[in-house]
Amino acid sequence: MPNCHRKLRNLLLPLVLLSLCAAPANAHPVSQGSLELVVYRDKLSFQATVSVQEVCVANALRVGDDDLYGAKTLSEGFSRHAQYLLNHFYISLSPHGDPLKGKLLKITPPENMGAGIHPLDVEKQFVVFDFEYIFPQREDSSSVDVTIKHDVLNEIQWTPGTPWQTTYFTKVRQSDKADFDGTLLICNKPLTVHCDWNGESPVAVPAGHTVVNFWGMLGKYGLAGINHIVGWPDPGYDHLLFVSALVLAAASFWDVIKVVTAFTLAHTLTLSLSVLNLVSLPERIVEPMIAASIVFVALQNIFWPKRTRGWARLGAAFGFGLFHGLGFAGGLVNAMRGEPGFSIGIAIVAFSIGVEIGHQMVVLPLFGLLKLGRERNKEENARTLFAARALQYGSTMICVGGLFFLLAALKIIGAEPR
Repeated sequence: MPNCHRKLRNLLLPLVLLSLCAAPANAHPVSQGSLELVVYRDKLSFQATVSVQEVCVANALRVGDDDLYGAKTLSEGFSRHAQYLLNHFYISLSPHGDPLKGKLLKITPPENMGAGIHPLDVEKQFVVFDFEYIFPQREDSSSVDVTIKHDVLNEIQWTPGTPWQTTYFTKVRQSDKADFDGTLLICNKPLTVHCDWNGESPVAVPAGHTVVNFWGMLGKYGLAGINHIVGWPDPGYDHLLFVSALVLAAASFWDVIKVVTAFTLAHTLTLSLSVLNLVSLPERIVEPMIAASIVFVALQNIFWPKRTRGWARLGAAFGFGLFHGLGFAGGLVNAMRGEPGFSIGIAIVAFSIGVEIGHQMVVLPLFGLLKLGRERNKEENARTLFAARALQYGSTMICVGGLFFLLAALKIIGAEPR
């Protein structure tokens, strides 16, 4: 019992200190959608496919409506959201053109909207908005540079100091080309598209035909995976806390390889199944489970350090990794809706590689520092003491972070929208 009391005391001290200065963070954007842009010589055709969830968030939290789930109210919400998108997508001609004024052409609601949409289905139902942006007259219309930027939902707070973000899978093509270039349009990060009609004959585009730039998608989705984990200012704090807790308990590099491999296999499996629409769990389950995984592994490090190696730890890494994979999928599932299988395959592979690179950017330096700290102590007892304290204090801070994410995921703490 005295040993247990000492561990509790050592747990509480960093807990109090860290809770006073902990900064909130969110690892997952609240909503994803897709855009299809066709650039003509004199205009931009802009089609946005967004989830009903995005419409509900924008209307309920910004306007104050409490019920947007009935068919009639949703229809009104769609009209309001069309204007909202026009106000929050910024289209301009580079390098220093003024933002263009867009025009709504039509709204295509979900097929089953007439029967009403259940609140639990808002993430799986989509509405399509068609817009048009007319370019100003210019002397040379044979080439154009179009810059697209957005801050959709960015004025709404997810947790104190952390705005919600929306990501769109974006396909862009020049009007006389069959080749769509796939990329991700991330909140507040501009995308510039260069089109040039000089010296090339038009290419007929077959109806419904989509050609995706393989290497372009591979690089962009790989980078998106890296940014999802270590991108600043909104890295994947929850995933990083989990893998850090795993690494803290690793006694050797072989332990690191085994536990990270188990985690990687698990999150890659559910990421793939989720994007392929074979496995699906709502965010209200996935996010608390991810947060709970951090708390569980950290507490296991503190109170049951002997169970942090072997099959018990590998099972925890794999089991909780399944939920982390569903969390990663949140950035791809809705955005890749309706895309051809080849495009989805590229996105899964590239994004998974990027996620793993992001993890290793933290795992390897952390393990190296721990190893260096142990080796600086020549005596065996000193090395053992260093390893025990690093495990205990590091896991305590990780546990605090996990508790914060758990309370936020359960909506126990949060902030009102601005």
